[in-house]
Amino acid sequence: QYAFDPDSEFQKRLEHAYKATGDLTLPLTLMSREWYRGNASIFALKGPGRYKDLTEKYKKSKIKSFGHAYPILLATGRLMASITGTPGADSINLIINKNELVLGTKVEYAIYHQSGEPRKKMPYRPFLFVGVEQIAPNDIKQNRMNNWLKILDSYVTQLLE
Repeated sequence: QYAFDPDSEFQKRLEHAYKATGDLTLPLTLMSREWYRGNASIFALKGPGRYKDLTEKYKKSKIKSFGHAYPILLATGRLMASITGTPGADSINLIINKNELVLGTKVEYAIYHQSGEPRKKMPYRPFLFVGVEQIAPNDIKQNRMNNWLKILDSYVTQLLE
């Protein structure tokens, strides 16, 4: 579980937007679409990125089985599809009570990458982020926050005009 910026400027603006409009479905939908697009960066890596690299033995095995060693988190494509594309059976994309957005995946092995829960052959490689934190510098993370604030502000402004 990952809470996005609790008690921050974003949280305050989110609460203000909800009080002003009573329904954040549209801006939350726009934010979720941006989140899905941002996750694609994980699956565009041509090397390990900030993840622990694969062992040479596993690289060879993965190339033999899947035709590639990288991106690290790509094998069958199931995890990738669940967090980058149109929400499907493995995707979690819910708007609760018109003011809370829940995003994630139901892929059963994903928890081991995300939580760092010890697994002999599956190292800690978190992949659920608000943006592209695993590969992006801080200014890109701030851009994500600014974009989401603009979505909220624009929505409130349009509804109140």
